[in-house]
Amino acid sequence: GKVDIFFNDGELRKKPFPAHQKTALRVHICTQRLTLQPIDAESVRNNGHELHFRETDVGRWSERWKSNNPWSAFAVLEEASNKIIGRVALDYGDRPGYARLSYVVSEALKGQGYESEMVAPVVHQWAQQLVQRGDRIPSGEGFGPHPFMAIDATAPRGSTEAALFDSLMTRIEGKEEDDMIHYEKRVIGD
Repeated sequence: GKVDIFFNDGELRKKPFPAHQKTALRVHICTQRLTLQPIDAESVRNNGHELHFRETDVGRWSERWKSNNPWSAFAVLEEASNKIIGRVALDYGDRPGYARLSYVVSEALKGQGYESEMVAPVVHQWAQQLVQRGDRIPSGEGFGPHPFMAIDATAPRGSTEAALFDSLMTRIEGKEEDDMIHYEKRVIGD
């Protein structure tokens, strides 16, 4: 389906967004049924959802958005109810140039296509915006920022996460351990 990405000024952008703006980065990704917006403590507290978000994670992600750092998490709101039903994070990875993808969705909504609808635009459209913008990603202790090259994800074999990642990313052969499957999505040279 159609995905639109709106930025601070409410403008629909098909080009890279400004890398050195002085205000907090505010991004809204709109799909057919969902809006993905920067996660923040106030909206998580006041939104009447059933999901558990660790305060330390929400605080870290919120501070990143405020400092124009896109390696953070989106709160996922269902358009019909305007309630938070999940979150998608594109966070610092373990390897230079890699971002780590993770997500969670309300248990009651699993199997209804919400997972694909919230993760796919982050993997395809949002990641490409970051590449076009020239964002660099810090990774690991003592490593400086590196050009953003790929997204990394791990899922238990046979899980809904594995099924979703199978459709969006490439399995890394020979890296399966403890019944976990490793995935990768190259964003440069793809």
